[in-house]
Amino acid sequence: MSGWEASRVVVTGIAGGTCAGKSWLADAVVEALHPLKVALLRQDDYLWPLPPEVREQPLLHDFDRPEATDWERLESDLGKLRAGSAVAAPRFDPNTHDRAARPRRLSSAPVVVVEGLLVLARPEIRRLLDLKVFVDTPADVRLIRRAHRDLQQRQRSWPEVVEQYLRFVRPAHTQWVEPSRQWADLVVSGLPGDQPCLDIVVSRLRKLLHLPST
Repeated sequence: MSGWEASRVVVTGIAGGTCAGKSWLADAVVEALHPLKVALLRQDDYLWPLPPEVREQPLLHDFDRPEATDWERLESDLGKLRAGSAVAAPRFDPNTHDRAARPRRLSSAPVVVVEGLLVLARPEIRRLLDLKVFVDTPADVRLIRRAHRDLQQRQRSWPEVVEQYLRFVRPAHTQWVEPSRQWADLVVSGLPGDQPCLDIVVSRLRKLLHLPST
């Protein structure tokens, strides 16, 4: 795109609670910046695969704790993209709780977006970010969204949704996710139809890229 400084790669991290709207915002940023190329990483793809012997009871596993994510590989891939190199990113299947056989190849891009629960909670990830965004969505809205997703897409029962939320999701939010808000450059709303949050993020990215405003 005309006006982009080829040597400049801008990396933004998008964090927030479960079903806060992180994925929606990341995807919307990619679309809004088109035809400018954007490389998108998701923390969920870097979850460690569950051992075969425990895959029959995945609800007993805490996916929200920091140790559940392969941070070393995520940091490495993010650093390579920031340096202008391509990466072979993993792909995690929430149905099998394992990584797909073929990684997802991402080529270099002027904008890199990484989204996930804890991307602002990890110092080694924060140091690679030019723009840090926290999506702030009320807990009741997030729980309703999560329940709808798990009931419809993952064939879980309501008691299973509640058990996992109270046992793992809510404590992780209190201990790690919410405190990471302090590191954000922007705190935006994840409520339905709140288009200004996208406009704010895209405007800041265009400024960092030294592109004219739209």
